[in-house]
Amino acid sequence: MYKCQGNADDVGRFYADVLPDTSMDVVASYPTNNWPDFQRHLAGQPLVVDVSVGGYQLRLINAGGEYRPTPALSIILTVDPRSFKGGADEARTLMATMWAALADGGEVRMPLDEYPHSKLYGWVQDKFGVNWQLMLAAPDAERRPGVMPQVSVHRRGRQGATGDRPLHRPAPELGPGNVRAEAR
Repeated sequence: MYKCQGNADDVGRFYADVLPDTSMDVVASYPTNNWPDFQRHLAGQPLVVDVSVGGYQLRLINAGGEYRPTPALSIILTVDPRSFKGGADEARTLMATMWAALADGGEVRMPLDEYPHSKLYGWVQDKFGVNWQLMLAAPDAERRPGVMPQVSVHRRGRQGATGDRPLHRPAPELGPGNVRAEAR
């Protein structure tokens, strides 16, 4: 779910235009009457817009300016060359097209380029503040979902240390019935 600044329908249309296999639908609107004078401009306007990206639902909700997207939540779009008749060349062309549209007016966090984990990868925050990671799948790798949310969790260093460190906690050992095993 992403909070929008009164433009959820514009955001949804943008994604439907630039991402393959994507559609948008206004699923709820503000009431049309009984508004105080200072909120009359909201009457009948879209409130909730659902965007379907490759079958994954992204919900956009119009809210105030205090709610902004954050890079801690991004959406990974994996493009698999095996899904295209033109193979890697066609997949790369699609990625370049999506990249150009998402980067236009946005902020590039990692340029679309080759990295150790992918022959073609990039991370961009679009003009609406939503973060996208585009990745070309390796042709011999196990198939991955085409759309996958990515959540980054960090915590502050201890005793005033500066910088953020990823929060890594080992999974608890589970005993019978999925009950935490207690060390004795």
